[in-house]
Amino acid sequence: MSQFYSNGKLLLTGEYLVLDGATALAVPTKFGQDLLVSEITEPQLIWGSFTHTGDCWFEAVFDLPKLRLVSATFNSDTEENAEFIAETLQDILQEARKLNPGFLQSKTGFIVKTTLTFPRDWGLGTSSTLVNNIAQWAAIDAYQLLQNSFSGSGYDIANAQHNLPILYQLKNKKPLIKTVNFSPQFIDQLYFVYLNKNKNLSRLSRIVSLFKNFTIANNTFWLFNNFKSGEDVFWGLYISRKFDWFSIPNCNEALKFSFEKRCEESFKHLNGHLPFGCHKWENENEISFWKDYIK
Repeated sequence: MSQFYSNGKLLLTGEYLVLDGATALAVPTKFGQDLLVSEITEPQLIWGSFTHTGDCWFEAVFDLPKLRLVSATFNSDTEENAEFIAETLQDILQEARKLNPGFLQSKTGFIVKTTLTFPRDWGLGTSSTLVNNIAQWAAIDAYQLLQNSFSGSGYDIANAQHNLPILYQLKNKKPLIKTVNFSPQFIDQLYFVYLNKNKNLSRLSRIVSLFKNFTIANNTFWLFNNFKSGEDVFWGLYISRKFDWFSIPNCNEALKFSFEKRCEESFKHLNGHLPFGCHKWENENEISFWKDYIK
């Protein structure tokens, strides 16, 4: 029997921008995914995927060595289906074989059991931990397998392989990884909150494209290099006027996030509730308001 394990992932900074070469801070999680492989005499790959509670949520059988899908069952209340998941798994295994032609080419077969140690919908890396485990089993490059199967920055693969926080960057399409000591003074006040939501990648990608396409006076970087006002004016006025799809919050929504001027009035407008954060609290005109809340 062979056993493999990969850590889950949390990206703290550089989300999506890491795809364009930004340096990202990411931490591996104690949660992850196991992969157990047992050899059998029948030329089949019998696959079972289990939840953190021990329930089997996906099963598939493939004929070897052709990797032909024989059957698949799927137990979940999500919109996914057995055939789609089985075909995705089949694609990963076929890509692994391209990188190692001897993978799954023996006359025997295998029983494979994968087990998550976190709920699937938490988003800690169900796919990345699987890819890294299969790469270990096939003795191939996990980053290359990821690119050939799903694409992506690869930071999640780096987390799968490291037990310490990392700084991750793509340079010339190659991963640069440096382990770091991430232990801020407020580490005991950091919490993982699951909101049952996914961020809209397409919208964030459009914001990235904005920087690549935004021009003034035929000079893309003139505004960025010489802009004399703050980022609020830049995003709230210049960008929102130039791009119709870029919306900004109204006053009521914005006040709940932060305020820095006319604090007493803003505080009353929020019915005595403080905003999510405070901006320029040390401003001499407003420090009298904040001194009761910031020690």
